[in-house]
Amino acid sequence: MHAMTLEAQPYTLMPGEIDHGKPFLPERFTPLAHTSLYEKLSPEQRLRYNQLTGMLFNEQFMFFESLLGECLLLPVIARADDPELREGLRHFMEEEKRHSEVFAELNRRCAPDLYRDSRFHFLHMPPAWMRAMRWTASRANRFPFLLWLITIQEERAVAYARGFEAEEGGLEPHFADIQRKHLADEMSHVEYDDLLVERYWDSARPAVRRVNARLLSWTLFEFFCAPRRSGVKVVDHLIRAHGDLLPLRPEILASFRSLDRSPEYVRSMYGPDVIPETLEKMRAYPEFASFLSRLETACAPREGQTP
Repeated sequence: MHAMTLEAQPYTLMPGEIDHGKPFLPERFTPLAHTSLYEKLSPEQRLRYNQLTGMLFNEQFMFFESLLGECLLLPVIARADDPELREGLRHFMEEEKRHSEVFAELNRRCAPDLYRDSRFHFLHMPPAWMRAMRWTASRANRFPFLLWLITIQEERAVAYARGFEAEEGGLEPHFADIQRKHLADEMSHVEYDDLLVERYWDSARPAVRRVNARLLSWTLFEFFCAPRRSGVKVVDHLIRAHGDLLPLRPEILASFRSLDRSPEYVRSMYGPDVIPETLEKMRAYPEFASFLSRLETACAPREGQTP
């Protein structure tokens, strides 16, 4: 087994009030920025949309880190026969839990009214879907596609944190600071992701791997590409603050539904500049050929477009 680095990263929220005069995240990380409708928003509307999306952004981190820690890692730790691996995974799980706590605290500072009673306001998974997800995540030996999904999301987190770093001076300081700290921790998690894939994917039967590769493709494009319910809730919050946008709501929602057919948007989510290491690892497995082809087609510029 590879050596594990167990030193904890300092992961706390800096003091001070949130600066609501600055964007919470780089503009290119907001879905509407990839549509022609974005030009119709005023600077004030763009800023508020950015901030609402920034809070959803934090909720998405919390969701994946909760899924990883509470659902996937606990059963893996229970079955691990290597004491060093168990200790490393426990540390990994504690880091993910702390990340969720800090993102939740950041959102409460941004909007106390929205987050008084719950960590999640925009992101809502139907209970039946969540029960299925938790049941699946607790059985990594039968559904190892979730390990790849987590690996993809963690590499995306690294790419996004670097995007924050590149624009740090123009962003809200608390968001820029916590992403800098998040980057340091996520970089140390890659080794664990690789190890879990080796243990569960490589040991699975070929038929299981083929089925799971299809499950990964379906899950990613169905739930984690174009905005769904949570994106609609963000838009509705924006419209409540800026009622003149109400006539644009049908057009905005239609543009959301078409984003998974936008090469620029799909590249910004899962393109080779965002998850290059994961894509390279997948090329070693023939069962991912169809998924990689689908993703490459989705990212390819249409005629007349430039990459």
